[in-house]
Amino acid sequence: QVRYKQRLTGKEGREALLEKSEDGSIPKGAIKESEGNGLSSEELILAAAKHVDKQQKQRDFFNLLKKQSQKYIKKSKAMQVRTFVADFAQNTGMPNFAAEQPSKVYYLSPLNAFVFGVVDCCTEKTTLAAHTYFETDGKKGGNNVASMLWNEFTRKGLTTLGEKVFEINIVMDNCGGQNKNRMVIRLLFVLIKLKLCFRARMVFLVKGHTKNDCDRMFNLMKKNYRNTNCYTPKQLLEFVQESNEDVELVNVMNGGGFKNWDKFQNKYMRAPESIQGYHVFMVDQQDPNRLMCQEADKYPIVYDDNIIKKPFRDQPWAKNLQEELEDIEPVGLKDIKWITLYDEWRPFVPVDLRKDYQYFHNDPGTERREKTKINRGEAAETRKNRAITTDNDNKPTIIP
Repeated sequence: QVRYKQRLTGKEGREALLEKSEDGSIPKGAIKESEGNGLSSEELILAAAKHVDKQQKQRDFFNLLKKQSQKYIKKSKAMQVRTFVADFAQNTGMPNFAAEQPSKVYYLSPLNAFVFGVVDCCTEKTTLAAHTYFETDGKKGGNNVASMLWNEFTRKGLTTLGEKVFEINIVMDNCGGQNKNRMVIRLLFVLIKLKLCFRARMVFLVKGHTKNDCDRMFNLMKKNYRNTNCYTPKQLLEFVQESNEDVELVNVMNGGGFKNWDKFQNKYMRAPESIQGYHVFMVDQQDPNRLMCQEADKYPIVYDDNIIKKPFRDQPWAKNLQEELEDIEPVGLKDIKWITLYDEWRPFVPVDLRKDYQYFHNDPGTERREKTKINRGEAAETRKNRAITTDNDNKPTIIP
């Protein structure tokens, strides 16, 4: 639709989208039928124009926050604006045979290693804190992200009680589940209730326009990884640490692991409502029980006053954080992955390195193999049944 309007009007971007043709119609074939079903050309144009406008305002706001972080970092702590950009890198795998391609490992599933990068925007030179862990340690959910953000704030000296900065901003992409979720957004209330800042804000970049400072650093971090053999988790952690002078390894499990933020928050707060349509969330010290929401910067403000539960609105409930925040136990490794690592990957790992990782030198055993075999058969049967439907005569029909 954007390209069509640009060709039609000779204008670009938002100006082209808002330019109306004489009859307001769109020629046949200009848009897909599924996209235009039930919508007028004017509705499509305005929706696209609003999307362009929101992403530009969010990008401008993001750049402004970065400039403010650099401008005020040399001021007193109470005047500082601290802005952090956080994002997950594309999963890395271990073992990694990028320097060669031996036999069937191309088709095997390696152990996933997750890297959650955080960039502190207060300095002109970009450095990446690479919070790294494995699929045996945890998942990529809200509790994991909230834990790593809190850990990064602690590393930067922002969780010391009695000391506060003016503003803490967290910029992330618009990925639901990982980033935009109740655990992460309610972290703003914790920062305010602990009086660690006067204002706490989450800024989500608009979908399709989420390029950020972490992405460039991930490319530097993985530059050598794409041409390197890596056999054990220890080697992968060393690789991240040594990948680039501007990349700092943060071993998540050595830093205390993951915490159950959801359970702690649920005691004092409800889940925010209808968060998917908004891209800016803020809590202010002057009104610590209210969540401010905006579709984008400079858009109308909507308030959610029902997050903090009534009995706790005037109570310093966040002071119980250290006593009540529970650890999340590592999730461990699925039997089928253990068998794959031991039977399929292990022969390609140098003998002297196999002892460095338990799943290379501990045989999963007969019981696990039999159980996995049964599970595979049941899963195959389930998939087969999904491909069966019933015709008008109630006779089973196989769908090719």
